[in-house]
Amino acid sequence: MLRTVIDADSLPPLHAPTVVDVTVEYFENLIVSGALHPGALLPSERRLAESLDVSRVSLRSAIAKLSAKGVLIADGRTTAVTNVSAALISAEARQTGSFSAADAWEFWSFLSVEAAAIATERHTRVDSVSLDQSQTHLLTGNWDEAEEQTDRLLNYLEKVCATAYNFFYTQVYIALNTALRPIVANRLGEIGKETELRQSFVSSINDAHLCFINRDREGLRDAFAALCSFLEPGKGDVIRFPTSEHTTSASRAQAMSQLVEHFRNSAMSPGQTLPSVETLAQATGIATTALREAIAALDALEVVRIDKKEVVSLLRTDLPDSSAPLLSLILKRPDAVRQVYEFREVLEVHASYMAARNSGADIAPMRAELKQALEISEEQYAQADVKLHNRIAHMCGNTVAAIVSDALMPIFLKVTQEWFRLHSESYGDLDIIHRQHEEIVNAIEARDSASAADAMGVHLNYVVQAMRAAEERDRLMRISTLRSHFG
Repeated sequence: MLRTVIDADSLPPLHAPTVVDVTVEYFENLIVSGALHPGALLPSERRLAESLDVSRVSLRSAIAKLSAKGVLIADGRTTAVTNVSAALISAEARQTGSFSAADAWEFWSFLSVEAAAIATERHTRVDSVSLDQSQTHLLTGNWDEAEEQTDRLLNYLEKVCATAYNFFYTQVYIALNTALRPIVANRLGEIGKETELRQSFVSSINDAHLCFINRDREGLRDAFAALCSFLEPGKGDVIRFPTSEHTTSASRAQAMSQLVEHFRNSAMSPGQTLPSVETLAQATGIATTALREAIAALDALEVVRIDKKEVVSLLRTDLPDSSAPLLSLILKRPDAVRQVYEFREVLEVHASYMAARNSGADIAPMRAELKQALEISEEQYAQADVKLHNRIAHMCGNTVAAIVSDALMPIFLKVTQEWFRLHSESYGDLDIIHRQHEEIVNAIEARDSASAADAMGVHLNYVVQAMRAAEERDRLMRISTLRSHFG
């Protein structure tokens, strides 16, 4: 047998994570997997520490990091999972102001049907039991109490969506539910007053539930569409997206901004070690307690790094934008990246279909961008790619679809840039992508809705398959590199 002597100096370094890092990763994985959904309340600190077998100090530090990232929100008494997608959508929607409830309902209905269709293939026996209980709770409720029935109905629908096991989809859906809640409550109030209407609505819930349990995907599409039709808002109704429930405290945000500004004014560069807290407090005028909280928050946002010896190093001299919390959950997890593309497929296939039906859609800008795309770099092509997809969302004629696309555009861009990095290494050129884009635009220009939807579906499916192939190649490359270390 061939024996090789391993050179210890050639081995790759081992970076052992801290208990706090492992705890942060644990909660992030629970959120991405869908085990923890927006609004879910964590157990008490004592019970959670005992369950996870970590010290309360480590748990407190992990929760502080997750809160600084915007993934959790802690008010001193309870800790809940935030909706990081909703924060982006709310910010974008506030720029638009109020908008048609009909647009919100149309987009929400579409997402409801698609989420339920995906969930028919993925729900487990445990999911079925939970949904049975929610349905019973809804149908045995007092229809004279519209607010309570609204909570029960939206809870049921959110559970259906959650069984699609796509955290991105669930977060966007819950954000829309929150915005539409007043409209739903109003409609349920009207339904509760009319016996025949209420019986028809209950029948639609039973039909949808039966199709879901029996995994009848096509039957469920029709049943869910019928259910949603009962909740159509009146003409002229408008809604606003509520402000996100997560906001960094004003004092901490101010301290963070002051610190980063101090780093820039002091000409500090990445890699440098920060002065002591006392020195920084004297230089910035920030109280030491607020300063320590701000540094911990900047560590969570990867602006600084705190090592095991409490030495703080500067990583960057600017604050990340509002999409950072969501990106931190997605980019390091291949399964989360695929969830993004699954959501994009649902959103953009529908947008392509509707854009082709929109007689007022202006194709000329897309034609010009496609022509320019032949002469730009791969990095620029990623930006052009996302811009093209976003333009299609704006052409579909639904304000809310455009708002969602605009809000999530930074996420789509980062994920697309990563895909192009993998794609260029695997395939070397972008000809296939460009041809697929041309087919989408040609179908929209020809007002061929079915072909536009099909072309977008083929394009996004190709991207996912190519990404999986690139991930496998990277996996084999890592194994090959490790083999080389062992002779």
